Amino acid sequence: MYLFDPDRGRRRRGLIRNKVEHASTLATDAAGKTRRDVRNHLLGVIAEVESLFRAAEVPDDVLKERVRSKLGRVVSHPSAVEVKAVDGRVVLSGPILADEVHPLLDSVAAIGGVKNIQNDLEVHEYAGDLPALQGGRKRLGARIGPLKTNWSPTTRLIATAAGGALTLYGVKRRGLLGAAKAWGWAF
Repeated sequence: MYLFDPDRGRRRRGLIRNKVEHASTLATDAAGKTRRDVRNHLLGVIAEVESLFRAAEVPDDVLKERVRSKLGRVVSHPSAVEVKAVDGRVVLSGPILADEVHPLLDSVAAIGGVKNIQNDLEVHEYAGDLPALQGGRKRLGARIGPLKTNWSPTTRLIATAAGGALTLYGVKRRGLLGAAKAWGWAF
């Protein structure tokens, strides 16, 4: 009756058709993003494995840019830190807050191609009157996997598949009532 009403049925059917088309478009877009994300993750894993078997020298400009890209995840004032790279040796200089020194050095040491780190940083407990250390925001460091606040499509896919599999396992093992109890939905 709702859809075949002579006065408003055509409009209601049109609204439902539009909602279905919109949902289909969203699903297609999400599937495309997930497919590209999974492919990029796999290519990244392959590159990581290949790099384990290669001991190639990293050019100084590439090494410098790798270090600069890590700064924004670790240091609250990345533009205050100067980076130089010479033959695999990274020279860090400039003002930095004291609680950021060790996380910075640890993350730089983990970068591929870094052979040595020269620490010429000016360590300060507080920003004080230094213009380079004014403003900024506290960095939490690189977060991985489920600890991220915004999950990638691949992580969402894996979490959804794992949750679905665990739910099916619970239903199979304990029945529907047992699964509901396990999840706290009943009693």
